[in-house]
Amino acid sequence: MDYLGVKYSQKRDGAITKHYIESIDGNRKYPPVKLENASSGMQTVTPLSVIIEYYAKHYNFSKFGDKIIFKYLYESDDLKKFNAGLNIGEIKHKNIHIHIEEPELSLYPESRRSLINFIVNRCFYSRT
Repeated sequence: MDYLGVKYSQKRDGAITKHYIESIDGNRKYPPVKLENASSGMQTVTPLSVIIEYYAKHYNFSKFGDKIIFKYLYESDDLKKFNAGLNIGEIKHKNIHIHIEEPELSLYPESRRSLINFIVNRCFYSRT
């Protein structure tokens, strides 16, 4: 979450995963803070940022679209009626709807602007 000057990380401790927020400010070195001990603003915005980053950079529309269509047709026993004229995963205009209720809650005004800029930037992110 470079727009806030921090990064999210996780570390395994046996069977338990611990979540941390770490400063990426090269001028000052702060120790990592457990997410559960971070400010309420950081606790709110971290999962939102991770979800948005995942859908913008890592979600495979083609793979998921094809998989879900074939699973539905197989489970409904309609696979024999399938016509492969269009690969669902190749539709040009695909949308993921993420509904956010009060994402600005507990954030400073400057951080709110950074969050909105991050969201808008990721909405138009294009893998090349």
